[in-house]
Amino acid sequence: MTKKVLYTFAVAAMLVGLMPNVVGAANTPSQGSNRVSVDSCRNVSNGIKVRRFGNSNEYKLSNGVRDAGHGLRDYKLNCTSNTQYKVSWKDASTQSKLKWFRVYETNAQGEALSKVAINYTSYQDGNKYHKLPSLVHIDNEQTHFRVQALIDNASRDAAEDLGQDITYRLAWKTSNTDNLSFDENTVKNLVRYASKSSNNEAQLQLTDWYRGKFVAMFVYVSNGDGISQVPNMPVEVDDIIPLYFHVEQKEQNVEVNYFLAYDSQNGKSIVKNNNSYQDNNTYVKPGYMTLDSSLDSFRYVMSAGPNYRENTYGVIWTNSETSDVEYNENYVRAIADDVNFGPYGSKHFTVNDYYRGKYVLMTAFVRNNDGISQVPNMPVEVDDVVSLYIYIPEVEEQNDFRYVVPTCMDTKVFDGTHIVCEGKKIYHSPTKVSMENHFHGKGAHTYLYLTNADRGFVKLYRDGASKSFFTEDGKYKLTVKYEDYNIYGGAIISVKSEEQEVEEETSEMSCGNSAGGDGLYSSCVGDSIQHSNGLKVTINQYTDSKVRLMFTGGNYTYTNISLGKNAYVQAPTGEWVRVTFESISDKYGAFVRLKTL
Repeated sequence: MTKKVLYTFAVAAMLVGLMPNVVGAANTPSQGSNRVSVDSCRNVSNGIKVRRFGNSNEYKLSNGVRDAGHGLRDYKLNCTSNTQYKVSWKDASTQSKLKWFRVYETNAQGEALSKVAINYTSYQDGNKYHKLPSLVHIDNEQTHFRVQALIDNASRDAAEDLGQDITYRLAWKTSNTDNLSFDENTVKNLVRYASKSSNNEAQLQLTDWYRGKFVAMFVYVSNGDGISQVPNMPVEVDDIIPLYFHVEQKEQNVEVNYFLAYDSQNGKSIVKNNNSYQDNNTYVKPGYMTLDSSLDSFRYVMSAGPNYRENTYGVIWTNSETSDVEYNENYVRAIADDVNFGPYGSKHFTVNDYYRGKYVLMTAFVRNNDGISQVPNMPVEVDDVVSLYIYIPEVEEQNDFRYVVPTCMDTKVFDGTHIVCEGKKIYHSPTKVSMENHFHGKGAHTYLYLTNADRGFVKLYRDGASKSFFTEDGKYKLTVKYEDYNIYGGAIISVKSEEQEVEEETSEMSCGNSAGGDGLYSSCVGDSIQHSNGLKVTINQYTDSKVRLMFTGGNYTYTNISLGKNAYVQAPTGEWVRVTFESISDKYGAFVRLKTL
């Protein structure tokens, strides 16, 4: 016991420079420094380690605020040699301690309705990190809150006497599981990005992104004297106090991800619509798409989240010889009773002569079978509705115009005019684009199926207009034209390439609004990315697996993108932009890549 007391005294003496062998000292009423000789000295994290009096044991002296017999001082220690250290100090006679942190439920106007939670235990209660307070459950109907923090009277009076300005910071961290804590790493990382204000309260609104999550919320306080009472913080922090919530999950709407028709023989998409009733709370009839007349069948599939395999689906179609088919509430309500709902999966549509020359409106329905219809005024449960509109042309007349070529090799080519046989490819240099030829309708038009390009195919008419497309990396523009039909069964195709100026990629890695060209951006909820082509992309909300974006200046407004997937939007310049949801980060938000095609 005696040794412990003597050691404590020795450490205190070394800190304030009262030990013998002091080499030099400089003091002012509010700050000063001393140099102290020891047997050995080495710098370590947040302080130094020394040996003294021939003792073989090392003792750590830490940086920070403490009372070593002269009131509160902020000490900084540094070894100036192997046998000497310097202790610098300045007065920290005032400190700001948080008395409590509380949250009120409010209405949309900010008027308090009821107290949700309060915590009285801050970091300075024991000068250590505590367990998070008891978990408070937030009802799934609550959306508006006011948070308030208060420092104790002594802190406020001392700050006023010295003319100090008390400032507050607010930050929070979320998790899908109950694994959050009040610890140094958490608060140190969050304080860099915390909002700062002289006001000790703020109005908050919970978006659906927080539903089902655990939220640890922290208030930081500082008095502006430049001395951090909480050690190891990147900014001045005098005290911290937490609250802990679990936000109950709202019942999620069943919303269509897509309704797709595709050619099952080659896996090519025919037409796709992801703009459903729930996207607009109204019925939007899509423009019609003309089916390839050579197809005698296609497949269709619908998917709706969040649990698409647990939902049931049904499709009904009507046809007309004109394009004036009605698509509105009366129409949907009239056919809803006849829908046969079944499990998720693709279905077959046979294109027989009855449908040739007609417009077909395919309407898909989905429900989660909870008995509650999310689409109003329906005779049965309907949670979302979406449609496809397809014109099925007459079969073009066939004759013996085409010829079969016994052999035709895949060929590497450059710019110029080339014969491309049925089912064969040309490999263009230097763009590395391949073009595979497939005739339709007496050779009057042909499809070139593409790889390493910004689209899957181009349709060309004999002696018709040329078509242009870009390589996948945007470095080349290619223009192709179907010049003529070769007597031996090949299409005579002219190819011209042009090298493009590719805008330098931008990489913005932070929360907040961003601007630039193509590249990878990170943004938090509510942040916007302003592309140089005029397209504005706003992060509406995101989860671990999906991001919801709002486009300003695009050819549509909202889209949902799953992690690792793409969406395509047309910019005000007419250019197409591929938007990819690449990853998320607690620190930087959602990572979204923009690429002009």
